[in-house]
Amino acid sequence: GFAEALQGQVSLPSCNPAAFETVLLYMYTGRLALPPHQIEQQVDEIAVDLDLLQAVKRGNLAAATHALSCGADPNFLDSTTGLRVVHLPCMPGVPEDVSGQIVTLLWTANADFSIAAANGATPARLAAAHGRKVVMAALVKALRETPCFSINEVYDEAPDDWKSLLEDSSLEPALHVLDIADQLGLTHLCLLCEQWLARALRRASIFDLLRISDEFHCMQLRLICLHYFKRHRHCCKAAAFKSLPKELREEIVWSCQGV
Repeated sequence: GFAEALQGQVSLPSCNPAAFETVLLYMYTGRLALPPHQIEQQVDEIAVDLDLLQAVKRGNLAAATHALSCGADPNFLDSTTGLRVVHLPCMPGVPEDVSGQIVTLLWTANADFSIAAANGATPARLAAAHGRKVVMAALVKALRETPCFSINEVYDEAPDDWKSLLEDSSLEPALHVLDIADQLGLTHLCLLCEQWLARALRRASIFDLLRISDEFHCMQLRLICLHYFKRHRHCCKAAAFKSLPKELREEIVWSCQGV
């Protein structure tokens, strides 16, 4: 057996004191006492999406490019009009040459041009109804050129001590508790940590959470992350995607393609 079994004690030399206190509280109460989730990230995500919406409405290609680089959702819904970002270039207002470039930009960000507006019209139907020939040409070209993920390219992967990147983040307390629970074999506590982390899922944290799920074999969290990628395929264009290990990139691609 292990030396700890003979000595009646367990050694955790790199244990975080605050996290160990949380683990002790769990042992006595069965409750996971972690700080509540912050909502600032979610607010920031919505702000970036709104920036993209306004940029496309104004035909500001540079601003739209910047918003997408910050992780804006190219399929974002404008709740006041029932239109998504992908529908806006197909509407009158912005010069057609600029709208055509925006269509191409949205396509490279994995926008879904099959999504219908509240009235049931797809981007192609809207462009045809308004006589937007340049936009129609851009849509046809984009639909013919199905984007693929370059999972075989050589990327600079995150370092082995990638957990240090989470220092001072909102995920750090749960990660320390999960680490101790994993070392002590506290399965139920690991599941509670998974649930807490799953509720922390945001666009800004999805890559970190997938790495955590892989590191600690958190299958529930892993499936939730993969489902998120399937619903937000544009995240695969983010710079953080390139830092994932190749096997995780492949799994994301297979999940998005329904393999």
